[in-house]
Amino acid sequence: MIVKKHKQKTPPNNHSRYLAEQQKLKQEKTETTSQMAVTHTQEAPAEPVKKSAVAIVDFENWFISLSEQYGINPNIEGLFDELSEFSLREVSFIGDFSNDELAAELPRIRVFPVTIVDSRNLNPETEKEYSDTFVNNALYQSYIRNQDVDVIVLVSGDAHFAATCSFLKRFCHKEIIVYGVRGCIAQTLQMSATKTIEMPSNYDYLLPSVKAIFEYMRDTKQAKPYWKFYYSNTLSHVSENYGIPYNTVRDAFATMLTQGYLSKTEIYEDGRPKTIYEADWNRIYAENWLPLPAKAPAPKLSDSLLDYRNNGYEYTFKAVGGSSK
Repeated sequence: MIVKKHKQKTPPNNHSRYLAEQQKLKQEKTETTSQMAVTHTQEAPAEPVKKSAVAIVDFENWFISLSEQYGINPNIEGLFDELSEFSLREVSFIGDFSNDELAAELPRIRVFPVTIVDSRNLNPETEKEYSDTFVNNALYQSYIRNQDVDVIVLVSGDAHFAATCSFLKRFCHKEIIVYGVRGCIAQTLQMSATKTIEMPSNYDYLLPSVKAIFEYMRDTKQAKPYWKFYYSNTLSHVSENYGIPYNTVRDAFATMLTQGYLSKTEIYEDGRPKTIYEADWNRIYAENWLPLPAKAPAPKLSDSLLDYRNNGYEYTFKAVGGSSK
């Protein structure tokens, strides 16, 4: 009996090439597996590094410009919130603190990590002011101490610093950011800066007007409980009594109406449609826009409801069939 032997399959003729291809495939598979493992274990990207910065605050210029232009004081905390995008190395506040109004701001300044530089004139025989000199020196000295710093921030609107800022930007290759009071920033200073940011913010700008509107409406309502608040009369009274520009009061009134602190109602008076406005006192007191009113004394039987309302208090008197105010 003849047994046929099956021939075993052999690789291609070029046996060396076959082995090389198999080895290559095995290596590629190993590398792919390794890359997948690396991908799964890769950490999340790190947060971007903040730019380093120094800040020089011409507090005298900031304070006077805000006071004369808007009747408000500098929002120091708001400034530090703005600068939180940077890694601050040093902050200097410069001003003539022999001025009583500026000196009154010192307790607010000292709660922040700043260097306070008093630029008052120590020679009683002259009336020369040195604040500009101190600010210019601070700009150059901050650069000398921090030559690798990315940003130099100047809070001022004074044109005297334009040349210094231009030099630091063009020859020292620093980013110069100027914060100044809206309407009080010299054009030459703006041109010398990399970027100019105007202050105050809308919130700071409108805040005094908002409080004035609420105070006026509260005081008027306490004295005259049935008083109706009309648009033009309310704005005129607040502007005149509080010394705030009419347009600023108008903007604050519109903002409070949009945000729901004020509401309007259409009425007919003398046969004509009119609009009156009321304040949401619960919300205003809850959000501490105004201090809570003083607690009223206990009512007496001889006291009338109108007397209590005229004194700024309101009670609910229970009667047969319900209650009345």
